[in-house]
Amino acid sequence: MDRDVEMARAALANVSNLPEETIASNMNDLGGEGTESAPSSAQESLIDLSSVPIQGSVTESVLSEEDPMLAASQPSFAAQLMDDTAAQVPAFQPASIVEASAPAPATEVPPRATEPVVPTMTAATEMAAAAAQPLPNRLQLIDEHQHFHTQAFQKQLGEWGMADVGFGYDLCAVLGSQSTGKSTLLNKLFGTNFDVMNERVRQQTTKGIWLSRGMNRNVLVMDVEGTDGRERGEDQDFERKSSLFALTTAECLIVNMWENQVGLYQGANMGLLKTVLDVNLSLFQSGRARSGAAVDKTLLLFVIRDYVGTTPLENLEATVRADLERIWASLSKPANLPDARLSDFFDVMFTALPHKILQPREFDAGVDALRTRFVDRSDANYVFQTHYHKRIPIDGLPHYLEGVWEQVVQNKDLDLPTQQELLAQFRCDEIAEAAVRPFHSAIQVLRKVLDAGQVHPTLGQEMGTHRATALAAFDKDASRYHQGVYARKRDDLVDKLNTALLPSVLAQLKNLHTHLAERFRTNVVDTIRQSPSYNFGNVVREQHDAALGAFDETTQAMLLPDTNWSVDDERAQLDAELTKTAQTLRADESKKLAAQLQREMGKELVEPVELALGHPTPTMWDDVLRSYNDIVADASASYLQRAASLNSTPEEDAAGLNALQRGGWRQLLAKVHQQTADAVLSVRLRAYFEERFRYDQDGVPRVWKPTDDIDGVFVNARDATLRLVPLYARIAPTDPTLLAKVEQSEQDPTYVESVRAGDEEPLDVADSLQILSELHMAEIGQRFRKDADAFYVEAKRSTVSSISSVPWWMYAMLLVLGWNEMVAVLRNPLYFTLLCMLLAGAYAVWRLNMSGPLMRVATTLARETQQTIEDQLRALDGDDQLRLVYMPALNRDGAVVSCEVLLRWHSPVLGTVSPAEFIPNDLALGDTHEEVMILTGSNMAGKSTTARTAATAVILAQLGCYVPAEDAELAPVDRIASRMGANDQLFRNHSTFMVEMLEASKILRDATPRSLVIMDELGRGTSTFDGQAIAYAVLHHLVARTRCLCFFMTHYATIAQSLDTYPRVCNRHMHVLVDDAARHVVFTYRLVPGIAESSYGTQVARIAGVPDAICTQAATISARFFAEAHAAQAQRRTRAVPLETLSDFARLVALAHDASAAGRTELALLLAAAQHHLATPTPTAASP
Repeated sequence: MDRDVEMARAALANVSNLPEETIASNMNDLGGEGTESAPSSAQESLIDLSSVPIQGSVTESVLSEEDPMLAASQPSFAAQLMDDTAAQVPAFQPASIVEASAPAPATEVPPRATEPVVPTMTAATEMAAAAAQPLPNRLQLIDEHQHFHTQAFQKQLGEWGMADVGFGYDLCAVLGSQSTGKSTLLNKLFGTNFDVMNERVRQQTTKGIWLSRGMNRNVLVMDVEGTDGRERGEDQDFERKSSLFALTTAECLIVNMWENQVGLYQGANMGLLKTVLDVNLSLFQSGRARSGAAVDKTLLLFVIRDYVGTTPLENLEATVRADLERIWASLSKPANLPDARLSDFFDVMFTALPHKILQPREFDAGVDALRTRFVDRSDANYVFQTHYHKRIPIDGLPHYLEGVWEQVVQNKDLDLPTQQELLAQFRCDEIAEAAVRPFHSAIQVLRKVLDAGQVHPTLGQEMGTHRATALAAFDKDASRYHQGVYARKRDDLVDKLNTALLPSVLAQLKNLHTHLAERFRTNVVDTIRQSPSYNFGNVVREQHDAALGAFDETTQAMLLPDTNWSVDDERAQLDAELTKTAQTLRADESKKLAAQLQREMGKELVEPVELALGHPTPTMWDDVLRSYNDIVADASASYLQRAASLNSTPEEDAAGLNALQRGGWRQLLAKVHQQTADAVLSVRLRAYFEERFRYDQDGVPRVWKPTDDIDGVFVNARDATLRLVPLYARIAPTDPTLLAKVEQSEQDPTYVESVRAGDEEPLDVADSLQILSELHMAEIGQRFRKDADAFYVEAKRSTVSSISSVPWWMYAMLLVLGWNEMVAVLRNPLYFTLLCMLLAGAYAVWRLNMSGPLMRVATTLARETQQTIEDQLRALDGDDQLRLVYMPALNRDGAVVSCEVLLRWHSPVLGTVSPAEFIPNDLALGDTHEEVMILTGSNMAGKSTTARTAATAVILAQLGCYVPAEDAELAPVDRIASRMGANDQLFRNHSTFMVEMLEASKILRDATPRSLVIMDELGRGTSTFDGQAIAYAVLHHLVARTRCLCFFMTHYATIAQSLDTYPRVCNRHMHVLVDDAARHVVFTYRLVPGIAESSYGTQVARIAGVPDAICTQAATISARFFAEAHAAQAQRRTRAVPLETLSDFARLVALAHDASAAGRTELALLLAAAQHHLATPTPTAASP
């Protein structure tokens, strides 16, 4: 009451000119609950407004400023107080403002004219326009006798102009207690004209369910009869049915309640909401779920009236939400919706409105803000979301609503329990929630321990204590209520507590299972390691029983009474896990034992294998296999002796012996392959050959003489050695029984099953007998023949060197013939001085022992020079077509005394081409000829080779060597810069295109007019358009800026065509002969003028072996692309000046202001290119 007094004082102080003490004296005894309604009688009001000169009522002044349309639609509060007999002014009267002048008759309030005020909101504008016109009548959809007016609804839709809107409409309803201002809220919010209560009579106004169109939009607003009215008394049948009807059919249900009703069960209509939600879930939502339809969702918009702000709206919202969740949790869920949640079917929003009478401005502002939720789709809280719509077209809506109403009326589930039972249910739920809250807190402490993976030793005792405490707290307060409800709710609470405890029990069982299994493994392993002699079966049995005993002891305390918990399945799982762990440990022990024995067998096999293979005989493999069987037999006996402690079955022992046999065989194969490796076998064959070729039968080294039969001894030794290759190539014992055991182990069923499951590698004994393949044997034989031939040549040379020497008379002949030259040298002072210097230098070198270092320095210099030349040549040989061939020169002793370096062309089509088969081509760059040559043509046609040949000729000429040409005229260049090949640099994180761009960038920076530049297919490392653009830009820079000599190879024909008119550029291509029908191409390797018609990539792909079908498809696609490009090129040629020439105009302007000689030269070249193009006639050239 104090709050309302303060609000009234503040409101009157804002609108009245009276002194504050006068207002206070008139409000000393003001009472009421601050609701929308005025006191039941105006004469009972303690505020005598008739004696106060009112300049404008509170409601009037606020509405006239905020919303003139709404101000016109509502009566003046001051006028109502002065006239307790006047009826309420109907809503939506013609726009006028009521003015109260001093004392006026109680039955009439004279109007006064006001200036219209333009609303600021779009919705207000629409409502003002609607207010200016007479509204159609509202419709009573369901009367107080529960009759549904279908025909009237259908007719009214036509009058509203909504008969053909289809799905384009929305439906909103309001629910709340009687006399809480529901109709007034709808009228202000939607501009409807529902009847509102006469505040002087205080009787029911809305009877049944009324429907109206709101806001001049396709919005249907449903005004539901208020609940808890004195007219119906205790008969709550209609209000429950109407509320259920509104909740089921509306997209948005506005729940209207006072702030002081929040937290009350009956005052806030929570009992009614519980009944409605229960029936809605079981009657409608359950049926939709059974039919497979989508979830029908509704928005609950709680409007809290007379909100003063003392309690934060968030707290009020939390209270209502908690009540809703508690109500939902108490509902009996249908069988097909056992886990249904409130949020599955309802969204909840909240808003608050101030006191309509005492805070009119704030109330209207709140309504305006609330209205934006219904009209502004961009608002975050927009009400009419798509998923709330019931998806019923407007023409079927009357029948749909009638069917829903009939179902609601005829449903027997609406027979509700008595108020006593409702109270008991509500209170028991509250008491249970209060009792469960500390229980959950205590359980959370236990869960922290269990979630950490630990086993709680006293979990069962603590769970029993916490549950008993919660039940005792519930029994203390809830046992005073309805016994049937109390018993049912207690059972529910026990189930809820048991359900809350069950995750802890399951977590304890999981941790216990993990802990016991790990402890079992650890104890078994520790016992085996610490005990020198143990019985594996006894150890496993003892630890198995101990683990199950610990499990039974721990779980017995967790099985609380009044639960149906059972740990039999968990115990069986633990038993199975322990058994599986024991088998795994036994298998691990067996594998360790087998692996140790296999390593021992491998060591023992080394010596007999090396001995047998080092002295090959026809029975070599018999000796090897006998040693293998003996070693495996000893290992098997040791295995059985040591496996006795594992308590394994005979079948497991047999499988272990077979596995040991296979492991020994693999060890044998590994040793054999080591001894027959290429390097080892080559040494053995060479030693065997040398023993028979270089030594006689007595082991004495042979000194070959010309009379010895070297050929016969060589052939015998070579043939004998070659016969060893097939002997080494296959394990072929003369006694097949030596392989019986290992072949038998291959048929072991356990091993076969493991191979089939992929757990073990397959072993094919028959295939493993082959050590060397046929190809490998041929290669070894070929290499040995080369080594044998070297021994043979050496032997032959030794016989020649033993009989060849220079006769003594040759020295005398040299002295006689060279006497004149010797005398001329001695008489010439210069020659004599040089001779003396050479002799002195030779003597100094001899005395200082410098001959060796000088020879190494000279050799190093020669090698570096040769390597530099090779690198320069190989830089031009990216695809390895030009190859260096070294031809040795031998002396009479057969020793290499010099080497001749030759350059050979290895064509991928013709093979190695001899010098006589080279095809000559004429090249001319610079001087009076063009400086840039663009080479186009087919793949493998010789473009790169032509450019490399020219660069090689330049290098050879500048080295002073002969040039491979009939006639050559070459000017020195300061550098040769090449960009060829396609390679990446992985260690530098450079891709192929990145390497290409780095090299191109360096060329553009370093190249001068005296340089020779070679660029091969620049831009092929990226997309076609980017690559072509980069290639054109680089070439254009070399032509117009650098002006160097350049070979530019490319497959981009448009580049060659674009620069064809440049006077410094010539186009050449490699000629080919093409048979289009057979898709065959012949390379002539001739350099001819012009641009190549095609790259013939599909023909080259066919030469490389690409399937014909793919080549055919590629040729078809290539033809289509060519036609499109040709059409674009033809259109491009219609320009008077091409784009590449226009791109030079900016450069021309800059050069026009450049007075240097270089600038004038470049300007002259660019102007010449432009004039040359303009002089060339074109078919459709336009005037420049």
